[in-house]
Amino acid sequence: MENKNKKILLLGLISTLIAVGIHTYLTMKYYSLNFGFASGFSACNINSLFNCDATTASSYSQFLGLPIALWGACLNLILFLFLSISYTGFAERPDRAHRAGLILSAVSVLATLIMGSISTFALGVICLFCLATYILSFLILFCAWKTSEKTKSWADEIGNYFTEEKWILVLFAFVPVGSFISNNMIRSNYGLSRLDSIVAEKTLNWVQDKKIEQFDPQQGLVLQGQDKPTMTIVEFADYLCPHCKHAYPSLHVFTQARPDVQLIFKTFPLDGSCNPDPNMGPGGDGLRCKLSLATICLEKLYKQGWESHHFIFDHQEEFYSLNKPDEALQKICENFPKADCDQVKQCIGSEDALNTLKRQAQEGIKAKISGTPSIFVNGKLLNGGQAIPILESVYRELKK
Repeated sequence: MENKNKKILLLGLISTLIAVGIHTYLTMKYYSLNFGFASGFSACNINSLFNCDATTASSYSQFLGLPIALWGACLNLILFLFLSISYTGFAERPDRAHRAGLILSAVSVLATLIMGSISTFALGVICLFCLATYILSFLILFCAWKTSEKTKSWADEIGNYFTEEKWILVLFAFVPVGSFISNNMIRSNYGLSRLDSIVAEKTLNWVQDKKIEQFDPQQGLVLQGQDKPTMTIVEFADYLCPHCKHAYPSLHVFTQARPDVQLIFKTFPLDGSCNPDPNMGPGGDGLRCKLSLATICLEKLYKQGWESHHFIFDHQEEFYSLNKPDEALQKICENFPKADCDQVKQCIGSEDALNTLKRQAQEGIKAKISGTPSIFVNGKLLNGGQAIPILESVYRELKK
């Protein structure tokens, strides 16, 4: 191979390794987000248009039950092996390994065109990390094509894989086999080996359950307000509840990925000093109450309730370490520069804000919630509702 071609092929190898890394990141993000283990949003979430998590949480993010990103990671790993063999000459016929890599890179580009079209036209969002893999797939194809030796007949070339070069078929087979094995290992690591039966059980329980309550849509933070949404998710949560922190990204991006789904967040602080639930006990330190009131007031004064909601969950550990509720308010005010801190504090101390909190908590008491997060779909309690596969299963039931 000429020195110039070696440099081009090296660029292709580096691009393939970068693609493996990005696909691996997106794969792990898929599992943590879909199964309610995420502690926040992806680094490439910028706004409603550029939103990686909305893509990850969509029904298009998987193929044959496996995340698309996992398929991409395995495909690019095998592609790297083929191109490495060609680069090093570590085979009797490295040219055939190279052309096998060319075939895989063409498959990658085809998948790129399909997924890019779905993201743009069906979802209306752009995943910047996905976009990076799309660009890399075209670059890899160019490098593989530019450095490939010509073949007289592609039919004969592929036929050789079944006779003389069966090891190439073995590596091809690793893409689906490796994807399924990796999926099973990851699910087992997360304790999700029985996921399909759990999803079916939770969905059936929800279908058979009686409608508990018609919640007031005017009370709480509302995401994607529609007059008649197909699916309305109501979540009761406490800002210092660790499970609530893991639930909030999944619920948020699941809603963003489906225009006919509405999410309503209602605060339910586990503190008897502001929550009228008699099971709360005599009171608490007031921190949970102040955090809830801060979100209520930032929404009322500046329409920044969701921003406050995300900020508090993202910095939950830091709020835990604060000694006084007033320190928490100061931290929140410092991170919302457009807010007048004195005005926010005045709102937090008002009867109106406290009554808003109590009205939301009272709905949870009436629905007999036993902990947080408690998630309801169309007025019925959905156990495990922080997991996107369970939400997706119930969503499909509602769409029937």
